[in-house]
Amino acid sequence: MKKLNVILAAMFALLLSFAAQAQTPPADYFTGKWKVALEGTPGGDQTMFIELTRKDGKLTGGAFDPKTNKLGITFDRVEETPKSVTVYFKASGVDVFMNLDKQDDTHATGSMMDMFDAKAERVATATPVK
Repeated sequence: MKKLNVILAAMFALLLSFAAQAQTPPADYFTGKWKVALEGTPGGDQTMFIELTRKDGKLTGGAFDPKTNKLGITFDRVEETPKSVTVYFKASGVDVFMNLDKQDDTHATGSMMDMFDAKAERVATATPVK
């Protein structure tokens, strides 16, 4: 009987540890400012700067001008997983999406519209988007 109680207690503790892990909020890997190099766009290679912040538990943000630190494009939607992020926005009246996958602590790679390669490098940690 004593062994049964120990086994049941161990199983209960294991279940509690899984429940605690399931409720852990997503890591904030993608929050902060990123320099994104886009290769092969119709206008040639481009560089854009994006900032992502966590607001009310969700990622939000946009593209900004690094000289003025002013937000130029606001993301319509941001979808995230622990290892990737996809941002949706309008550029020149066209719906655009860009996905980035975590590579290491300061780099991510992906694509824009599944056509143009994107390489991102962290340039700063999160600050509020203006």
